[in-house]
Amino acid sequence: GRTPQPLRLDHLPATLHTQPEIAWAGLTEAQARAAGTPCRTGTSQYFSLEPGAAEEPWNGLAKLVVHAETDRLLGVHVIGRNAGEIVSAALVALELGASGEDLAGMPFPYPSVTSALRKAALAIA
Repeated sequence: GRTPQPLRLDHLPATLHTQPEIAWAGLTEAQARAAGTPCRTGTSQYFSLEPGAAEEPWNGLAKLVVHAETDRLLGVHVIGRNAGEIVSAALVALELGASGEDLAGMPFPYPSVTSALRKAALAIA
């Protein structure tokens, strides 16, 4: 069988089951900058995924943090419906060392709240 990789404590996902739901994994932009890591971010609002549907269940935000030089994914932060599931989808990319470009090139069901990850990756400045 395969030997599991060591547990990355800095990648542990967290979910607050509030209204709206909040979830994250990896570094925040502030944590990256405080550690001296150059970073860039991209965000996507859920309602940009479905024209004219700006209220629940489409109201929310996804944010990606990537290394400014390598484009490697450093963190993902989501607020809104199914935030925990969206972070779980991004956690695979985070664990495998994927880049923002990798996420931008991945197909996600559309319209769906998970496609906010792709839109956030496309918005990385």
